[in-house]
Amino acid sequence: MFGRVVFGCVLVDALVLRPHGITGSSNGRQRRLIGMRAQELDTNPNAHLHTFVVEHADIDEFGHANNVVWVRWINDAALAHACEVGLGPDACNALGCVWVVRRHDIEYLLPAFIGQTLEAMTWPETVRGASSLRRTIFRREGRVLARAATTWVLVSLASGKPRRVPREMMTAYSFDPEG
Repeated sequence: MFGRVVFGCVLVDALVLRPHGITGSSNGRQRRLIGMRAQELDTNPNAHLHTFVVEHADIDEFGHANNVVWVRWINDAALAHACEVGLGPDACNALGCVWVVRRHDIEYLLPAFIGQTLEAMTWPETVRGASSLRRTIFRREGRVLARAATTWVLVSLASGKPRRVPREMMTAYSFDPEG
């Protein structure tokens, strides 16, 4: 699926959903972007917990949360984390930039149903140049429902082109701007 969609205040430019986190590469080999264990979140000091309830509008004709809804939840968790560290939409506008999604890879493990309380744990794993890889894991009562790896790109509002992640953003997410 490709398109320009605004979820909350974050522009999603290109979105690629593939089952089981498998992505193709230019040389025909496949690699896993998802490749993380649930335990990794328990010790990640940069992880943000975002709790929410599955609503009636989230449910599809099969009686569980629709795949597109999981993408919204990934975005909601990332936005909540950004706001927590002082980098919500207003702060990004002041810096003259916006984060856009280059790629989503989601591995669906168990369904989510109406009325259930879910936890989304999310954290930026890497920041390089204008890109960041963010991990998100969804749990219900300790069981992992889905895992996601999202590649975000920081884009200049003035030029519409990727721009290097500034020091203040790296520091807010506990990355060493010198490293």
